[in-house]
Amino acid sequence: QGSSLFDGPINVSPTHIELGYSGYVWQVIVRADQELKMLSDLRNPSKDAVNLRRLLIKRHITASKHHFTIHSLNTKYAAAGPVIRLLNRWVAAHMLSGLMPLEATELIVASVFTDPAPLETPATISCGFMRCLELLGNHDWARSPLVVDPEGHINGEDRASIFSQFETIRGQDFKHGPPLYIISPNDHCEEDDSWSPSFTKHLPERVIMGRICALAKR
Repeated sequence: QGSSLFDGPINVSPTHIELGYSGYVWQVIVRADQELKMLSDLRNPSKDAVNLRRLLIKRHITASKHHFTIHSLNTKYAAAGPVIRLLNRWVAAHMLSGLMPLEATELIVASVFTDPAPLETPATISCGFMRCLELLGNHDWARSPLVVDPEGHINGEDRASIFSQFETIRGQDFKHGPPLYIISPNDHCEEDDSWSPSFTKHLPERVIMGRICALAKR
């Protein structure tokens, strides 16, 4: 009876396994801490080794911390989970799936629920969804990063460092760096004490970001 629940296709790739179970598609990723340790211990790592280490840190460490952050958000605010699903549905309805990272929509929802000032925390799904669209459409993404700190882990010194690094990356014409610049406590690199977006560094692209903002303002 248990085996009959695996009713979907099973796809195997070099990075993960996708399988169907009980009507849902699950992605299974094997975390190999030994591989990450080996890459960290290299004295003269190649460029490929450095890039692989960054990828593994993002996939296995940063993504795991992000998951716990969002899980805590959903536990504390009953409407947060449905708002995340609704916002992702809105993105998909505009043919932008794959162009807007899932983690980005989750962080936007987290910002709306944990930093609602001057308004109060959304109490309904519709209110939370509309606040997300308002944030997407009206935030000055070119001149200001979105700092999402649900648990209050980012202090004043950290915040000043985030804004300073953001201004350096943006440049005097405010046209450089990730168009969607979102920072959370999970984006801190202790090695060089830097802050950099983990999930919005490459996506969405500038044209797509402009399209998302225009749609949100409608």
